[in-house]
Amino acid sequence: MLRHIFPQVLPLILAQAVLSISGAIIAESTLSFLGLGDPTLVSWGMMLNFAFERAISRRAWWFLLPPGFAIVWVSVGLIMMGTTLEEIVNPRLKTHHLFDPRHMVALVRGVRPKVEAEGALE
Repeated sequence: MLRHIFPQVLPLILAQAVLSISGAIIAESTLSFLGLGDPTLVSWGMMLNFAFERAISRRAWWFLLPPGFAIVWVSVGLIMMGTTLEEIVNPRLKTHHLFDPRHMVALVRGVRPKVEAEGALE
């Protein structure tokens, strides 16, 4: 069973793990920002909450930038890494009909692509 199923499922598990880490970072920082996190631990959500309180009292909006950008950059970086890892490890995605560049261009233009009998796009 491990010899047949595990190699087929491993790429999906790796990509999902990386994407789940990004979701966990966002969830933890959101809860900490709202005051529902552990007050004894330092986190980006607590830093953002602290900066938000100081930014309101001092009218210094730039206090919010470092923790906010850290959360966004790490989350977007992990999402991009997970997507890239999935594309590298799962070669079947390159042959999927939704990843055809002509199909993507047609969707961006707002035109529905014509599909031939064999499934190729015109």
